[in-house]
Amino acid sequence: MKSPIMVSVELVYHWTDQKIRVHAFCCVLALMLLLLLKRKLHKAGVRLSLERMLEELSEVQLSVIKFHDVDKKLCLLNDMNEEQKAMFDALGLKRYKKLVSMKLPQMH
Repeated sequence: MKSPIMVSVELVYHWTDQKIRVHAFCCVLALMLLLLLKRKLHKAGVRLSLERMLEELSEVQLSVIKFHDVDKKLCLLNDMNEEQKAMFDALGLKRYKKLVSMKLPQMH
């Protein structure tokens, strides 16, 4: 039997009922999206807790370097550990590796 997801409600710094409802809606929507992401990863064989998934994904970084004198940019993806690579592959993000493989333009 699966344990239920607990959602804590903390102080919200909004003053109108409408803003409080919108804030609560955004929080529930974010939770649903995270759970869908976790489900997709789980089906692909990547079994991580929600906390671990967020921790690992937050460490993946893509840096974009734009050169002022040429109309090119260089995209660099940081080195990923095995869990991050597994999530990257399970989510079908391989197409973004093309960005990373761009070479620096030759400066003359």
